[in-house]
Amino acid sequence: MCKQANFIVVLCLICQTAVAQKHVHGEGLLLIAQEQQQWQFEFVLPAADLLGFEHMPETLEQKQQVSTMINKIENVEAMIKLPASCQSVSTSHSLAAFVVANQTFAHSHEHTDIRVTYIFDCKESPSFAEASILNSLDSLNRVNAQWITNDQQGAVQLTPSSNVVRFAK
Repeated sequence: MCKQANFIVVLCLICQTAVAQKHVHGEGLLLIAQEQQQWQFEFVLPAADLLGFEHMPETLEQKQQVSTMINKIENVEAMIKLPASCQSVSTSHSLAAFVVANQTFAHSHEHTDIRVTYIFDCKESPSFAEASILNSLDSLNRVNAQWITNDQQGAVQLTPSSNVVRFAK
């Protein structure tokens, strides 16, 4: 019980860091947390980098872009790759708000971030995580990764040419 409470406190601290992060096009965040065999990977990415726009889709082309991105996100390896000892158990994302039918949204000039969360069950702690999303989005230049595991915590800046987080064993 105490270990789970500690995990929740640490995860909340990481999330506060994510909320405090400024919104910059071309830059994203990857938050990684481990609780025993379960690993969570949460991307926080500007909608402009994922979709090419930050408002509700207005044209058929924009609606197709949202649909295409949802398919990409749900193809886990298009976003993140882990060793074979890890199996994806769930995927969630905030793109659903972009596909709500027959709803009127206020058009604003606010910046929008998309959250994508993957949960993995790992029989062995992974030695790495590759942010493969950096290889498929031309406008995404950098992802700041932060992690806390049972054994360590750390941070690294990922780029298209250096997109792997390495966990010490």
